[in-house]
Amino acid sequence: MSDQSDDIVLLEQRLSAALERIRSGITGLGANADGDSTRIADLETALQAEKDANAQLNERLNALHERQEGKIEEVAVLTEKAKGQLTRHEKEVQRLKAANAELRDINSKLREAMAAELADSSLVNSAMQAELEALKATRAADAAEVDAVLAELKPIIEEAR
Repeated sequence: MSDQSDDIVLLEQRLSAALERIRSGITGLGANADGDSTRIADLETALQAEKDANAQLNERLNALHERQEGKIEEVAVLTEKAKGQLTRHEKEVQRLKAANAELRDINSKLREAMAAELADSSLVNSAMQAELEALKATRAADAAEVDAVLAELKPIIEEAR
C-alpha cells in the first residue's frame, strides 16, 4: 500500500502544482485583461479622433468642391460674355473694313476724275457717303470697345463697394 499511497501523494502534488499554475494563469489573464481593456480603450479613443479628423477633412473637401463649382459657373458666364463681345467686335471690324475699302475705292475714282478734270457730283456724293459710313463704323467699333472695357471694370467696381 505504500506504493499506492506514494502514488496518491505524488498525484496530489501534481494536481496541486497544476491547480497553482491554473490559478496563476487566471490571475495573469485578469491582469492582462485589465491591460488589454486599457489598450482597447486607448485604441478606441484614437480611432474616434481619426474619425473626427476624417469628418472635418471631408467637410473641408465638400466646401472646396462647392466653391470650385461656383468658380466654374462664374468662369463659364464670363466666357460667354467674352464670346459675345468678341462676336460684336468682329462684326464691327468687318463693317469698318468694308467701309474703308469702299471709301478707298470711291476716293480713287474721285482722284481719277479730278485728274481728268471731270469732277462728277455723284462721285463726290458717294465719297461723302462712304466717308460717313466709315466714320459710323469707326464709332461703332469704338463703342464696342468701350462696352468691353466697362464690362471688365464693372465687377471690379462692384467688389470695391
